[in-house]
Amino acid sequence: MAGPQKKSGNTGKTKRGKASEKAVEFTPEGDVAARNHRKKSTALVPASPKKKAPVKTASAKEADQKKTTAKRKKNEEEPRIPPIVLPETVNENVKGSEGGRKKSSLPETGTGDAVSDKVKVGISLPEEVKKAFFRRLRFFGAAFCILLAALAVFLLRPTPYTERAHSVLLIEATENETTVLSDGRVRATLAGKPTGAVSYDKNGRTAAFVVGDTLYLARGRKVVPVSTDVTDFALCAKGGAVVYRVGASLYRAEWKGKEPSLISPSVPTAEYCVSPDGNEVFFVYEKTDGARQADIYSLSNSKPYLEKTTDIMPVAIADRCRHIYYQADGALYVVSKKKDAPLCISQNADLGRLIFNADFSQALVQTDGEAHLFAGEDVILFTSTGAGDGFSYLSNERVAVRVLAVGRQYMQKTFLGGYYLQYRGGETFLQFLDRKGQVREISSVNENEVYVTDKSVFFTMTESDGRTLLYRVRTGKTEAEMLFEIGTYCPNTDGTRVLYTNVHGGLFSYRTGKNSVQIADNIDAGTLCVTADDVFYYTRGGVLYASENGATPREAAKGVSALLVDTHTLYYLVDQSDGTQALYTNYRNKAKSLFAVKYPAKGEEN
Repeated sequence: MAGPQKKSGNTGKTKRGKASEKAVEFTPEGDVAARNHRKKSTALVPASPKKKAPVKTASAKEADQKKTTAKRKKNEEEPRIPPIVLPETVNENVKGSEGGRKKSSLPETGTGDAVSDKVKVGISLPEEVKKAFFRRLRFFGAAFCILLAALAVFLLRPTPYTERAHSVLLIEATENETTVLSDGRVRATLAGKPTGAVSYDKNGRTAAFVVGDTLYLARGRKVVPVSTDVTDFALCAKGGAVVYRVGASLYRAEWKGKEPSLISPSVPTAEYCVSPDGNEVFFVYEKTDGARQADIYSLSNSKPYLEKTTDIMPVAIADRCRHIYYQADGALYVVSKKKDAPLCISQNADLGRLIFNADFSQALVQTDGEAHLFAGEDVILFTSTGAGDGFSYLSNERVAVRVLAVGRQYMQKTFLGGYYLQYRGGETFLQFLDRKGQVREISSVNENEVYVTDKSVFFTMTESDGRTLLYRVRTGKTEAEMLFEIGTYCPNTDGTRVLYTNVHGGLFSYRTGKNSVQIADNIDAGTLCVTADDVFYYTRGGVLYASENGATPREAAKGVSALLVDTHTLYYLVDQSDGTQALYTNYRNKAKSLFAVKYPAKGEEN
């Protein structure tokens, strides 16, 4: 009878890792015989005797002890590397371990302390090195903060004036046709003749003008018509709006192209003015009974109460009606938000010589022999001379000047700290008005030969022997320094370079603090000029030369008969072989000039 099967002891693994089995059929008698056989086999194998450890002698034990002691001393003398703690490595894939943490395989070092799961390896710095490092770090951090603050102050500083950087010129080369040039390039050709002058915003970016009876606005490459049948207009200083009249109706239009808004349908005369931002308009309108009354149109809801609204003429108005100027009975008044009542600036103001600063917070007005300055809510009488004497303000050559319906507007912050010309007893004197309103006289000067630049004021004075001497005064000072004898001269915009001719006609270049250098033998009289880019131009025998800030001149064009500079643009005429003249332009000293228009020959109908 077959008994139960038992797995054989001879088992193995297949290639797939499974055990291979071999079935053996046996009887109980055979099983007993197998056990007896294993016992006999075990008994036949003798047990290996145990080896006894060799017995060390006293001298051997003493030698081993000496070796151990020497090794210990050597380990103590060797420098020990300070430990650095490395972050624990975590193996998220290990399952069953505490928190999935996996100990680093790097060998642990220590002095016998408890084994940690953090490995310590690294270098410690001396305390003095650490202190020196942080001292330098604080120094460089402070220096960086100072430089950053200085840069912010430089970029965000309030500028003392605004420079007109663009030029718009209207050329009537042929009959009933006007060419519009902007920064030396032809932008449009319009039908009709120009009426009046070009009105600029504060930096010349936007210009307004009338050709025929149409009002145009020019900005960049665009020339946009605003309205027809325009009799007069006023462009705001920021260039975003223009106020104009069509018949007796007063309108306000914006550059953005919105529909013009009607301010009043009954403004029979050009008695109106606009604020710098264009949001306020001060005007006089005619009521139904024929009476004339002043009013203020305000988009900022800043219209104040005016005590007097009849028999007055609007002169100027500031943003948000901070200052309102008007004339009544020949006197000039100002209404300020900081004053309860109108302040009389001058009883007999000459409005033809009235000037304002950029935000209308200051006004300089002249009467017969007197000059009054409204500044800081007060009136300063800083010069008083005899009847018939005059007075004029000298602005920086870079300052943009806007012509208003009444007076002029200088796009600068203040008139204090400026230079003036006083005409007294048939002579002209240069004066300086300090920040406190005190006048200091500098010298007598030649009237039309005074230039105010960023760094210096130049003037000439003719001696009794007929020599003309050039003088220089540092801006903000009153001490004059005599430079040399000259014929004519022209300084650059910041006052660091001057080109001048001597009595023999030679052209010299002078740099502040340096010696003069001759750059040409002679030039044509009255042709020396300079652009806002500090490029000097002149002609010699009909040849146009250009000198970059007093450097060696280069030939620019031939056959030049006339030239004109307006901010960054040079305009010059070139005679043609057929008797005509061609107008060329050069903007910012480009390598090549551009042709603009052609004038007909002399004698032809123009």
